[in-house]
Amino acid sequence: MRRTHRVWAAILTAWLAGVPALAQETSPRRAPEKVGEQGEAYHLFMLGRYLEAEGDVDGAVNAFRRAAELDPNAAEVLAELGALYARRNRVDEAVTMAERALARDPNNQEAHRVLGWIEAGRAERPNNADAPAAVARAIDHFEKARNRLAPDARLDLTLARLYLASSSAAKAVDLLGDVLRYEPGFTEALLLLSEAYEETGRRGDAIAALEQFTPFDRSAYRVATRLGELYERERRWQDAATAYQRALATAK
Repeated sequence: MRRTHRVWAAILTAWLAGVPALAQETSPRRAPEKVGEQGEAYHLFMLGRYLEAEGDVDGAVNAFRRAAELDPNAAEVLAELGALYARRNRVDEAVTMAERALARDPNNQEAHRVLGWIEAGRAERPNNADAPAAVARAIDHFEKARNRLAPDARLDLTLARLYLASSSAAKAVDLLGDVLRYEPGFTEALLLLSEAYEETGRRGDAIAALEQFTPFDRSAYRVATRLGELYERERRWQDAATAYQRALATAK
């Protein structure tokens, strides 16, 4: 359903005059026009988004649930509901909805995205014996959630960190190369790339990547400090001293 947002936007434009009245209902009923169950499901999907944006979470939940009932083959409504629950930190309900979405469509990217963030959060819990398994699950979901036509830098950076945490630095190198192609000069991606290069034994590439970068503001301190560390490991003492001096000058 995400690929048909333009269609729904047109539907919403024609229908928007009726939204304020419907927004007051806690249990959305059938739309005033007889557009069929699938058309009504689209209406309710858009209504759910509108209501959440207006702060009416209960109304949004009801709209999404009704839309899912009307269109039993559509996974995106359930995935959107799962995302809503996740944004409200209602984790168990988010998982339930995302898994129901995947039962309808195993390739639904939004559902995989929701579950990926949840598993990534679980992996970061202190003293969590299940952390390695959570990392593996998060990686699996994020890999399936990636959309190369509409890349998400936050998701890709998190996936790269998960690759590094699971000793898959080579995958992190490839992924971060993609990120820097669609987000040139992205400091976080560059610093992670230098770490991934070093993990794969390519310290020279880590240094070269940072040397070609011209950072600004706070990024300058972090990049210069990282370069100083790498120069030290290569016993390039004068270069390390210069990098640290640059970092100190930036910090003033």
